[in-house]
Amino acid sequence: MGSVIGGYLMHHGQMIVLWQPNEFVILGGAGLGALLAANPMPVVKGVFAQTLGLLKPNAFGAKAYAELLQVLYEIFQKARKDGLVGLEAHIEDPEKSDIFSKYPSFVKNHHAVSLLCDTLKVLLTGTVEDHNLAEILDVDLEKHHHEAMQIPHAVSTVGDAMPGFGIVAAVLGVIITMGNIGGVMPIIFASSLMIFPSVIFLQLRALAAGWASGGETWYTGVARFLESNFNPGAFLYILSYIILVYFFSYFWITVQFNPEEMSKQMKESGSFIPGLRPGPRTAEYLETVMNRVTFVGAGFLSLVAILPVIINQALGIDYMVTQFLGGTGLLIVVNVTMDFLQKVEANLMMRNYAGFLGGDDAAAGPRLGGLRTQ
Repeated sequence: MGSVIGGYLMHHGQMIVLWQPNEFVILGGAGLGALLAANPMPVVKGVFAQTLGLLKPNAFGAKAYAELLQVLYEIFQKARKDGLVGLEAHIEDPEKSDIFSKYPSFVKNHHAVSLLCDTLKVLLTGTVEDHNLAEILDVDLEKHHHEAMQIPHAVSTVGDAMPGFGIVAAVLGVIITMGNIGGVMPIIFASSLMIFPSVIFLQLRALAAGWASGGETWYTGVARFLESNFNPGAFLYILSYIILVYFFSYFWITVQFNPEEMSKQMKESGSFIPGLRPGPRTAEYLETVMNRVTFVGAGFLSLVAILPVIINQALGIDYMVTQFLGGTGLLIVVNVTMDFLQKVEANLMMRNYAGFLGGDDAAAGPRLGGLRTQ
C-alpha cells in the first residue's frame, strides 16, 4: 500500500482525488447486498461477529492449550478411577461440573465442550466399539470444519466479486459524466426528428394508394412497408432512434467540449496528466477519453429513450402511458430535481456562510434559521 501511494505521489498525483465517498457507498452497498442475498442469516451474523473478533487478542494461545491438556488429564483420571459411569454427571451438565468449572476458558468454547461431551456420551452408551471412535471423531471434526469455513468462504466470494462491483461503479460514473455533459439534449433532438418519418410515410402511403386507384403496385407496397416500420415500437424506428441518439451525443459533445482549449488551460495553470506532455498529446488523450465516455453514455441514453417502447411491448401498457411515466420525461425530471437541489444548497451556503466572502456579520443580511449546536 505504501509503495502504491508513494508511486502515485511521485507522479504528482493528488490524494484528494482518491477520496470518492460515492463509489465507496456503491461498492460497500453492493458487497453488503451480495453477502445478505447469498448467505443465510447465521453466516451473516458470524461474519460480523468474527470481524469484530479480529480486534480482540487471539484466544488460542499457550494458556488455552495447557488448559485443554489439564481438562483431558482430569477427565481421563476420573474415568480411570471411577469408570466411564463416573463421568456421566460431568458430561450431562458440563456447566455444573466441578472439573470443567476449574477451567472457565475451556467452558466458554462451546464447540470444544460439545465435541468432548458428545464423544464421551457415545463411549458411555457402549454402542460403539473403541476402534470406531476415531471414525466418529473424524466425521464430527469434518462437519465442524465445514461450518467454520462457511464464513471465510462467504467473505472470499464477496471479495472476488468486488472487481465486478468496481466496474459497475465506473460505468455509473461514466453515465453521470455523460448526463452532466450532454444531458437529455441528444434524446430531444433525436425524438424531434423521428416525428417526421412516420408523418411523411403516412402521407406517402395515402398518395400511393390514390395513384394506384385502389390496386396493389410496387410503390404502394414500399409505402406501406415504410409506414408500418417507422411507427413507434417498430424495428426500423428503434434502430433509427438509437442511431440518431448516438449521432447527436457526439455532435453535442463536439459543440460543448473542446480538448484543445482544455489542454491549453491546463498548460497555463501548470496542470498536466501524468505520463503525457502538455499540448497536442494531452488534447489527443482528452479527446480519446471523451469519445469512449460518450459511446457508453450514448448507449445509456439510447436505453432510456427506448424504455417506454420496451415496457409497452413487454407489459402491454399503452404507449402514451409509458411515454409519459418513463424514458425522456423521467430523465428530465431527475435532472431538473438534482439541479434545483444543487442551487438550493448553494444558496443556503452563501446565505449562512457569508463570512467566507469577506463581509462582516452586520452586512451579511438575514440568515436562514436552522439547527445550531452549542
